[in-house]
Amino acid sequence: SYSIDLSGLDPLTTYHYQAHAVNVYGEASSDVLSLTTLGAVETWTTVADGMWTNPATWNVPGSPRAGATVTVNHNVTLDASTPVLASLTLSSSKTLTFDGWDTLLAADAVAVNGTLTHALNTATNAVGGVWIPNARVNIACGTLSLGSTGKIDVNGKGFPGGVLASPHGSGPGGGRGKLNTGAGGGHGGVGGKSVAGALGGVTYGSASEPTLPGSGGGMGTWTNMKGGEGGGAVFIDASGQVSVVGAITANGGDGFGGAAGGGSGGSVYIHCGTFSGTGSIKANGNPTVFAPQGTGNGGGGRIAVVFTNLAAQAALSPTVAFDLGRGRSARPGLERSTSTARRSIRRRPWPGAGR
Repeated sequence: SYSIDLSGLDPLTTYHYQAHAVNVYGEASSDVLSLTTLGAVETWTTVADGMWTNPATWNVPGSPRAGATVTVNHNVTLDASTPVLASLTLSSSKTLTFDGWDTLLAADAVAVNGTLTHALNTATNAVGGVWIPNARVNIACGTLSLGSTGKIDVNGKGFPGGVLASPHGSGPGGGRGKLNTGAGGGHGGVGGKSVAGALGGVTYGSASEPTLPGSGGGMGTWTNMKGGEGGGAVFIDASGQVSVVGAITANGGDGFGGAAGGGSGGSVYIHCGTFSGTGSIKANGNPTVFAPQGTGNGGGGRIAVVFTNLAAQAALSPTVAFDLGRGRSARPGLERSTSTARRSIRRRPWPGAGR
């Protein structure tokens, strides 16, 4: 093979070239080929719905490069990690969906006026005794601003609920299914058991560094039922300020069919320099739709906020509301799931990895 470095080319220009080789055996020439140089433009704007890596999604060829200023005005799936962008702005009423557990949005500044979410977690079996999640919202940034119209919504995006072929909920705290009733999934709080004796899911994960999705609720034996999915997972690692004026929700999903258990709440973990805002963060467990027929409800999830700039934080007075409620029962006497999940705004320096 042979390569050559070129310089002095104009941006957004097509050049034609041909390779010509000469040796003792004679001469040979390649076909005439072409290349088009990338633009010097560092402002990237979506022009259509689509995948982040699809060139047709953007106003210039390729996908955003390091240092780019990016505006997302369409519904886009983030199907690969980004380089470190100068900024990303998600416009109101538009959705950016993370696809993958390790897919990372990296930017100096992130402004969310639309919706961030992630793909469904799909694991229905543990691998070697370990439940492996496959999707979350994963952001490394300098600052993040969640505006009044912005939201991070991963409700029902955790481990699946039980179905007819597999009646027990998925995940480390999956609720059990028994006879015609299902129990609630557990996470930060245990799941509620059903009146038929199906056991609610156990607690799991870290209260101080929560990262896992919520677990699914169990289902009974009726064919029209489905246990509620657990809530999804959100991880934000910011060196500067995180401002939450909008809403972050990682609630468990409803059981469907009247006798299926609810999913447990997911996890929200924010590690930042400072924390401010007037919005809300929720990771509630959910009950079933309709009137539950002796089902168990989902346990609450886990929320942790850790800030490291103690002096700067002392000047701020965030009023962000936290909610880790358990699912509520519509049937008197039914055991409800207990919510032992913890929410924390901690003030010690953080030794974890940076961006």
